[in-house]
Amino acid sequence: MIAADAGKLIASTQQHWYKVDGVNSFIGVLQSWVADECRLGNGPEAWQSAEQQVEHGLFRSWFVKNEPHYIAKLRSDLVSWGYCSANA
Repeated sequence: MIAADAGKLIASTQQHWYKVDGVNSFIGVLQSWVADECRLGNGPEAWQSAEQQVEHGLFRSWFVKNEPHYIAKLRSDLVSWGYCSANA
């Protein structure tokens, strides 16, 4: 069930539906996808992909201006909420 959810989330980003809804939709998808991937044991790869999207993706200028430490905060949140391990 988690793998199917992660697949749907990544497919939605590949379809770029979040371009219509903007950065908030992208953030929601990214958070959910990373959480799912961590629960599936794919944390290191998910974090690498998330960092790439934030640093070089469609909304990179928004993140630089508004949330320059977004990945660190997301990692802290997902660890404290129990979705990801501290070392993944």
